Amino acid sequence: MPSSSITWPGCSNIDNVNANAANMNNPYGMCTAPGGTVYIADMMNNRIPKVIQLTHTPSFAFGKDQSIIPCPGHAMSLDSQMAITDADTGQTETWTMVSAPVHGSLIGFPITATSVGTASIVVPSGISYIAPGSYLGADSFKVRVSDGLLSDTVTMYVSVQPGSAGSISGTTNVCPGAVTTLSETIPGGTWGASNANATIDPVAGAITGATAGTDTITYAVTVRCYVTTSIVVTIDPLPASGIVSGPDNLCAGASTLFTETVSGGVWSSIDTTLATVSTTGMVTGVAYGTAFVEYTTSNAWCSADSVLIYKTPGFFMK
Repeated sequence: MPSSSITWPGCSNIDNVNANAANMNNPYGMCTAPGGTVYIADMMNNRIPKVIQLTHTPSFAFGKDQSIIPCPGHAMSLDSQMAITDADTGQTETWTMVSAPVHGSLIGFPITATSVGTASIVVPSGISYIAPGSYLGADSFKVRVSDGLLSDTVTMYVSVQPGSAGSISGTTNVCPGAVTTLSETIPGGTWGASNANATIDPVAGAITGATAGTDTITYAVTVRCYVTTSIVVTIDPLPASGIVSGPDNLCAGASTLFTETVSGGVWSSIDTTLATVSTTGMVTGVAYGTAFVEYTTSNAWCSADSVLIYKTPGFFMK
């Protein structure tokens, strides 16, 4: 016999109870109406209960065949996939596992909830599929929902797939105080540095060298799975710049040789309209003003400057 509920017209505090739990006192007679509704004369309670047949089948809201893509070693909630509809109100819906997954595992079964009629769906709480940490590939399982009489079954097809944070590209050497920017193939992630040898903008990926050494730069993405990729960045040491020596005054048209304590560097003048300098450090005054002469030493990635300031009075000293 189909499940049913009883409504006592005019007595709302006992409306919509399951017929199996209804209490009547000296039922006297009954009649049926079109559609299967039954009215019972409850003589001692002075009521005429109405028995409504509950014959609607609970159905999985998103179909009998569904698929999920969980991450290895993670639990994936199935609450939304297990949502159902049932046109009947007040029925106890029970979700049970019909067949277990071969590789993963399920938690939360059995679980119950109460149907709410055609107005909305019913969503259970606390059901999850746990993907094995060492398995990638297909899996499946079946779940049944029942209102005690009628039921529906869903088959869940599982594809355990790893997530991807893409790849990192860009210059992996940077000097202290200098900036280099890395790029990624999957946008929307967050950058991070593992130690204090470098700092990085978490959004833009711009690395600033701090101290010589190495730093592991990570890029984390949460799209379907939380995954990271990383790259090691080298913060190269600055070369020794040494000390440059020479006079701080020079006449226009005169020349003097500057010296350095570290060989292999390059001489240059900041403003050649005031002074010029040869590759050997010979400085020649050109015009009146304050000139800056640089001696730059370099290694594979970084350079360091020593600056000498001198004045060119603009006339020859006799």
